[in-house]
Amino acid sequence: IVDSYEEEWTGKYERTEGKILSSLVPFEVSLNSDDSEFINFYFRKSTGYIWIISNLILTAIAAFILVKKERKLKSNIPDLIITAITGIYGFIAVFVFPNKLNT
Repeated sequence: IVDSYEEEWTGKYERTEGKILSSLVPFEVSLNSDDSEFINFYFRKSTGYIWIISNLILTAIAAFILVKKERKLKSNIPDLIITAITGIYGFIAVFVFPNKLNT
C-alpha cells in the first residue's frame, strides 16, 4: 500500500439538514435499521422536541386555511387532529386529499 485516505462524516442529525428534518417531522420511516440487516419498515422517533411546536403551527395554519375557505371547523376536526399528530405529513395529506364528506 502506497497511500491511504480516510474521511469521517458527521452524523445525519448533526448536519444542518438533519436538524431541520428533526424540527419538522415527529418521525421518519426507513427500510433499513442500524440494529438489523433485515429490510422492513422501521419508524424512528425524531431526536428533538421542536417538532411539537411546528405541529402546532401547522395545525393553526390548517385551521386558518379552513376558515378562509369558509368551512366549518367542527366538521373538520379529524383533519386538524391528523395534522396535529403527524405534522407536515398530515398537513400535506389533508390538503392534497381533501375531506370529500365536508365540502
